[in-house]
Amino acid sequence: MKSSNRFALLATVVVALSSLSTGAFAASAPGNASATVITPITITTGATLNFGSFAPHPTAAGTVVITAANARSATGGIVLPPASSGANGTFTIGGAAGMTYSISAPATFSVALTGAPSMVVTLSGIGTTGTLVGTTQTYPFGGSLAVASAATQLPGTYVGSFSMVVEYN
Repeated sequence: MKSSNRFALLATVVVALSSLSTGAFAASAPGNASATVITPITITTGATLNFGSFAPHPTAAGTVVITAANARSATGGIVLPPASSGANGTFTIGGAAGMTYSISAPATFSVALTGAPSMVVTLSGIGTTGTLVGTTQTYPFGGSLAVASAATQLPGTYVGSFSMVVEYN
């Protein structure tokens, strides 16, 4: 009988130890995940960069400048009629408030008139980065226009275009 008591005791110990498996020391909790898609960044054309009307010097080249702050000036003897003030250009950038962005454009591009030598525009006021304040903001820019002398620069309205690119950082 002693051996049957020992067997019963041994069986009880084995059952008790088997209930203490590693699963008894484990714990679990549910995991969570989330994702937020923000508004895509956009850029739309606003005002055209307009150098206004001017008269080139009869024999010397010059420049017409419009700043991003909308101030106009000239060099090289170019005459700026007071009635034609010109205007800075603008783009409207849209997206998620508080997001930073980078903006790029070519340093120069040409404006042309059929049958005339083109003029080169050098852009100014274009920073490399910015931060959206609100969901849209106006981005002003300026430029300088290289003008040949009146002997070569024909009268008329010269036009050209360029692409401004904006992306989230």
